[in-house]
Amino acid sequence: MLNIVKEHFRTFNKFFAGTLIVKLTNIKFDGMHEMYEHVIKLSNLTAQLKNLRIFVNEFVFGARLFSNQLC
Repeated sequence: MLNIVKEHFRTFNKFFAGTLIVKLTNIKFDGMHEMYEHVIKLSNLTAQLKNLRIFVNEFVFGARLFSNQLC
């Protein structure tokens, strides 16, 4: 029974991590809110991934942040 529960949580964590990664890669700065709010959203997503033991490189985070700026 314990193995079934462990497998369920492992599967859920993979699904949840995939959802977070999709959000992180698709989030865009819309210009309607302040830039710091956008940075906080990105930081929260990376913190949630870190809790799942998935680490986002700071370079990738910075590149993602600046690629979303409106021109």
